Amino acid sequence: MLSYIVRYLTRFNRTVYRSYLKTALRNSKRNKVYAFINILGLAVGLACTFFVVVWVQNELQIDRFHDEGPNLYRVLRTADYGPGQVSTTDAISAKLVDVLDEEYPEITHSVLMSWSRSITFSNGQVSHRQLGRNAGPEFFSLFSYPLIAGDRESALANPASVAISASMARKFFPVAFETYPTESLAAQAVVGQSLKVDNREDYIVSAVFEDVTPASSVTFQFVLPVQEYVSRNSWVDEWGNNGFKMFVRLRPEADPVVVSDKIRTVIKDHKPGELSELFLQPYTDGYLYSNFENGEQVGGRIEYVRMFVLVAFLIALIASINFMNLATARSSQRSMEIGVRKALGGSRVELSKQFLVESVLTAFVAFVTACAAVVIFAPAFSRLTGKNIFIDFGNPTLWILFGGIALAVGILSGLYPALYLSALDAVQILKGATASVGGRTFRKTLVVFQFSMSVILIVSTLTVFNQLEYIRSKDLGVSRENVLYGRLEGGMKRQFDSVRDKLKSNPAIISITRADQSPLEVEISTGGLDWPAKPDHHNTQYFIVSAGYDFLETMGISLASGRTFSSSFGADTSNILINETAAKSMGLDDPLGKSVSLWNREGVVIGVVKDFHMQSLYEPIEPLVIRLDPSAGRFVFVRTRPGAAADAIAEFETAFRTFSPEYPVKYWFMDDEFAEAYRSDASIGNLARCFAILAAFISCLGLYGLATYSAEQRTREIGIRKVLGAGVVSIVYRLTSDFLKLVGLALIIGSPLAYIYMQDWLGNFEFSTGLGFGVFIMAALATLLIALGSVGYQSIKAALANPTIALQSNH
Repeated sequence: MLSYIVRYLTRFNRTVYRSYLKTALRNSKRNKVYAFINILGLAVGLACTFFVVVWVQNELQIDRFHDEGPNLYRVLRTADYGPGQVSTTDAISAKLVDVLDEEYPEITHSVLMSWSRSITFSNGQVSHRQLGRNAGPEFFSLFSYPLIAGDRESALANPASVAISASMARKFFPVAFETYPTESLAAQAVVGQSLKVDNREDYIVSAVFEDVTPASSVTFQFVLPVQEYVSRNSWVDEWGNNGFKMFVRLRPEADPVVVSDKIRTVIKDHKPGELSELFLQPYTDGYLYSNFENGEQVGGRIEYVRMFVLVAFLIALIASINFMNLATARSSQRSMEIGVRKALGGSRVELSKQFLVESVLTAFVAFVTACAAVVIFAPAFSRLTGKNIFIDFGNPTLWILFGGIALAVGILSGLYPALYLSALDAVQILKGATASVGGRTFRKTLVVFQFSMSVILIVSTLTVFNQLEYIRSKDLGVSRENVLYGRLEGGMKRQFDSVRDKLKSNPAIISITRADQSPLEVEISTGGLDWPAKPDHHNTQYFIVSAGYDFLETMGISLASGRTFSSSFGADTSNILINETAAKSMGLDDPLGKSVSLWNREGVVIGVVKDFHMQSLYEPIEPLVIRLDPSAGRFVFVRTRPGAAADAIAEFETAFRTFSPEYPVKYWFMDDEFAEAYRSDASIGNLARCFAILAAFISCLGLYGLATYSAEQRTREIGIRKVLGAGVVSIVYRLTSDFLKLVGLALIIGSPLAYIYMQDWLGNFEFSTGLGFGVFIMAALATLLIALGSVGYQSIKAALANPTIALQSNH
């Protein structure tokens, strides 16, 4: 249809089209207010659409740059926690890598990768903490992260080697980059140099890679061989302990469905009684399709992509509706022109072309304005989305796409007015018949549609905002406020008891503990928990935290029953705490004192902690075991007195410099880290809020234009009513009531649709705020106030006008 219209428009005579353009410009000059409303509405709509196109394009490009992308898969594991409780995770046992490489010829390489780690590197007096990962030797062969210097095949072959980013190389070896004229030569000079890792031993720089592109879902500043991690953590050498991500490359001819089915039972084949199953997911799907329910893929970030594509379409449509409404509403002002042209032999086709040319010309001006807005506001858009979005303005494909959208909007905006106006009867027009009555019902329908979409966007925005506020304020079972934490390194780790005593002597500090991970980001799980009554088929994976004394007190975690770890009980190093979910999973009504075996160490359950959220609110609360390990925790956690954070930080920094002077001081706050975990959702909320405001603004522009036209058309009527004694309130009511009725109808239509859509969105969260009547009441009030503000000004202005002048009007 669109291609036909374009061909139809391009069959032109230059002189005729020059006449069309002159007429269009003349009409725009004669009706500046309406021209401005049309251009502004279309420009805002197009700018929103263009920004969404850029954002969606960015989302769809994530992880698509790897040469081996079509053959790369990530290994996922489903764990059955009982009826209807199947959890899907990418946490995999390190034992799996050799099995897949050796026993499945369809798999050419298997690579382990750790979660992000913060490690201190030093070179002489230069010392910095960097974020990076451990990975298997084939990492750079599978993934196409560009190397500036070094060899892909051997970059991670030596356990004492490290690959670093270009920015990290500049930080630690500035002389090389000052000496050599090119980055490549400088990077080559860095290869072979040594860096001290964690102030333990020297590692040789084996490769320098370009800084990781924003198009990668995996970020890192360094990559250490996986052997470096395994050699220091004996727990990973167990089938039941899952602490790595895993990726495989299949042969091009291999069928991933067949391979996925083959490896499904690998874990239970090597560990009798284990019922966890494996499957493969295309690596390029991991970013957008990451949500699973009962082992089935149910969406992920792709839902946001679809949502904003729909939002962009609706905003462009709302902007187009403004043009249609104003064009058909003002048809009476052009009726004489249409009648005369038809009387002089003008055909319906020629008139249609005239109005379409006017529409496309308006869209072109809006297109230029929208492009200028995109250029100007691109940095602000990146900040709004929380992503480093690069807009390649030199890419002709982007401009073709933008231009195509603008042309489609221009044709869509002008199509109905062109068909409607060109169909008017010349004889009736020249006899003085009105030309705008026929489009009144259509205009009302479009206004209802506009505001229905606005209602949906407003309800969606309020719901997203409420959910984010719910997340920020929800009682997680862990008191994350007033808790700072840092890595235990060097003397801080070796002399932790002395560190604890020094910190606790400061009245600004309430309590101190250590642990191997944050209680809000528990990632390690195990199947190595046993007890006498454990059923043979019991397959539950238990998340596990290794912690020191005062862990519950420092984290604000409550006991449901029993006691916490105490130095008065020497056997507590073999005893455990479990959460309420774990007690249910174990089938123990009264777990206190029950014998258990964790990793073949016999002990008892000494306490049950109340359930707390140890992962995202997208996930259910999982079974958890807390074990006492006073010497193994990687992090120190400090609870400060409210309002005394500055004193506590100063004391922490002093202790750090005293016990670990060779390490840079670095600490985090748990509530900041929690907020960072939901940064992506917050960005989505910001986008939704902006688009809802802009959609409402565009709708208001249209309503304002219609109200202005309505007031102009009823000028004489208003004058007569005022002469007959009608008050300002009565006239304003008459002018606004019709519009407000339409907005009320839009509320009735839009609210159920918004309810259905947002109920589905909230279903992605295991814990959500729900949809209350308050959201819809607020949306209704906001919509009515917006509509009233749009038409109220013109209505009051018309009601206050001099009736003498009004009676001289022809309308």
